[in-house]
Amino acid sequence: MNEFIQLKVYRNSSALANTMADIDEKVREIKEVEKGINRLFDMIKELHHIISTQNTVVDSIAEKIDQIQDHVEKTHTTTVEAKELYMGYREVE
Repeated sequence: MNEFIQLKVYRNSSALANTMADIDEKVREIKEVEKGINRLFDMIKELHHIISTQNTVVDSIAEKIDQIQDHVEKTHTTTVEAKELYMGYREVE
């Protein structure tokens, strides 16, 4: 009977050791997942910064294009006026 109890205790301690090993493995896996999530979070923050910077650049480009369009329209108007003055001047001669 004593051997039976010893065998049962051995099996229980073996099962406990296996359970503890499983728990240790799960803790290790959870820590790896946590590291992965932290890396992903860092990449998302970096991506947010890049997108914000690009939006600023795109807005600046759009503003410059609007300014150029205004300058082109004014130049066209000035050119048409100059042409009309020149043609009028030539008619006077």
